[in-house]
Amino acid sequence: MNVSKYLYLILFLFLFITCKEDDGPQLATYSFTSDFPIVHQKIDDIIKREFAYQNMVGLNVAVIQNGQVIHRKGYGYRDAGSLLPVTTENVFYMNSISKPITAVLAQLLSDYLEDDFNWDDPIINHSTYYATAPCNAINDGWRNLITTKGLLSNTAGVPHYCEVFWENGSTTYANGGGWKGTMESTRLIDVFCHAPLLMPQSANQYRYSSFGYNLAGCVINDVGKEHLNKGYYELADEWLRDGWGMNNLVPDDGARPGKPLRYSMSCVGEVFVEPNTEDRTWALPGSGWLINPNDLAKFGNHLLEGKVQTDQLWESVGNIPEIGCDGDNLGNNPRYTHGFTRYNDTATVYGHGGSHPDGGAKSQLWINQSDNIVIVGMTNTDWWQWDRIRRQIEDELKSGSRNTPAYNYTRRMRCDSSLWCNDKTGKIFTGIFVDDIGNLRSPRYGISKNTLKVMYDDMKECNFAPIDIDYRPQNDGTWNALFAESTIDTRMELDQPAADEQDFIDAVSNYESIGMEPSDIEIYRDSDNKLKWAGIFEETNVERVAVFEMTNAEFNNLNSSYTDLGYLPIDIEVYKNNQDITMYACIWEEMSGTSRVFVNENDPNDGSLPTAVQNAMATTGMQVIDQEYLEGNRQAFILHSTSTNTPFLGIGRSFCGLQTDIETQIANGFWLVDLEEK
Repeated sequence: MNVSKYLYLILFLFLFITCKEDDGPQLATYSFTSDFPIVHQKIDDIIKREFAYQNMVGLNVAVIQNGQVIHRKGYGYRDAGSLLPVTTENVFYMNSISKPITAVLAQLLSDYLEDDFNWDDPIINHSTYYATAPCNAINDGWRNLITTKGLLSNTAGVPHYCEVFWENGSTTYANGGGWKGTMESTRLIDVFCHAPLLMPQSANQYRYSSFGYNLAGCVINDVGKEHLNKGYYELADEWLRDGWGMNNLVPDDGARPGKPLRYSMSCVGEVFVEPNTEDRTWALPGSGWLINPNDLAKFGNHLLEGKVQTDQLWESVGNIPEIGCDGDNLGNNPRYTHGFTRYNDTATVYGHGGSHPDGGAKSQLWINQSDNIVIVGMTNTDWWQWDRIRRQIEDELKSGSRNTPAYNYTRRMRCDSSLWCNDKTGKIFTGIFVDDIGNLRSPRYGISKNTLKVMYDDMKECNFAPIDIDYRPQNDGTWNALFAESTIDTRMELDQPAADEQDFIDAVSNYESIGMEPSDIEIYRDSDNKLKWAGIFEETNVERVAVFEMTNAEFNNLNSSYTDLGYLPIDIEVYKNNQDITMYACIWEEMSGTSRVFVNENDPNDGSLPTAVQNAMATTGMQVIDQEYLEGNRQAFILHSTSTNTPFLGIGRSFCGLQTDIETQIANGFWLVDLEEK
């Protein structure tokens, strides 16, 4: 259905959030408290706003400035279905931030052993088994060229996940036991001996590789056992967990209590829980650790404080070519060092990001040397836009002011993956966008009635209000909704009986008596085939009129009369009453200008407008401000004359096509104000 056309919005989902502090268990709400939170109010405000806007599931954040923890707090749920909130103590997936852990262990080991462990040495000098293991002919010919530095800088020629033969071999190794404190590096070395390398070492090329870090872990393991009688896992235990106070650094063994569920979204907007039981200790050095943000922030702060030498860790490998899957040339990569990424040209900001290889979990470590700031974010939401949050936090700490980034970064919804799209049936959407109306908008997709009710209350706490609610055409009891950042007092009605017109009139009158006017109306049949209405009412000084249960003739007469009085239609509903007669409902608003209404227009089904609507727009300059999908492949439209805020109309889009429209139009300064699903 539709919404008041001068309001605003953007994007999707099925979950729910709240900006309330936790009062104890509540149905379908998100707690923003944690066991031992430390709250920086302005940072908290930034995170709550973005958490609501991005429709995240769970988020754990820690911030250190000048050596002090200034913010540490959990947001949302680690398990939304069981209403288990995120706390500061919950471990999240480090994913590829495991690589800085491995690089730091290599640096600490090198510092401790000095000449007995030099990164420039061939690794065969430090792994007796790798020096003598039976390898295939290619690897046997140049295994003596691989160095620890090459592995840590991703320049050793080792492939990444997209080369399946590596993952199959490593998974076979994993099924045999993995690391788990008693790791046998010989079995993992066998994987490397028999899997083809991607490129010769002498080519000096960059190829990001988690498997290369697994081999680096083998080197650390063998060197540590030879000289200190401690392998990779024991060194992490002694030097990081005990020595650096990172008590929550633990392997992802698949069954870790309190580990968050991972949430992804398909290319048709389906939110789903990823499998969560894989034992990833086989990939420990490259992507297999868990940690909580507080301990990861400690890790970053120890680097700032010089607990380990960073000259070698953060040394640039040079502006060298980057190789992708199947040998694709991706241009030059001057940013990666040894376990870290340099994020700016002045070499003052380092860190690393991480994404779970199976989706649904992301993490980010940000170490700002010049401003002495460490920011850590970890989530179980696949589509997060952490850079929006991080930039605002950093701006606040550096200057006391901030600017919200002007547009969305790409949301990851598998829209570019045939794996998630080819076997999906298409869903058709239309979005109307308006320029320069300010503030954030956030769509929700496929949510239950109860969730929508709770979401209304929770979003209100974050200063977001609904501007459009639509009962979905699948008639499965779920809704789409659009929320806009707003402090306007807004009320929502759902599932009200529509058989008696007087009930609707009374509801409108009651709201008008407290200074509220209707901005959106929805007429639908529920899953029991009962006629219902829903609506949004908002506090406003603008006069509006809502009329329900009109025949076509009655609607045309009233529309003409109200237009003469200076009221234009802003929202229309067409439905069948209990006598199977086509009826109309409409909201008119007092405003200047002219309008045209089209009903029962045939849908061309090719992403274009009906001919009559196109002709009217061409001859009058009017623009579509409301569109409805009707039964029988029909549509209804409201057109207004406009001099400013000219709408952009994306009609007949797939779900991914709609997301492309949203991204493109936000970049152009347009925001979604109305969303329809066919």
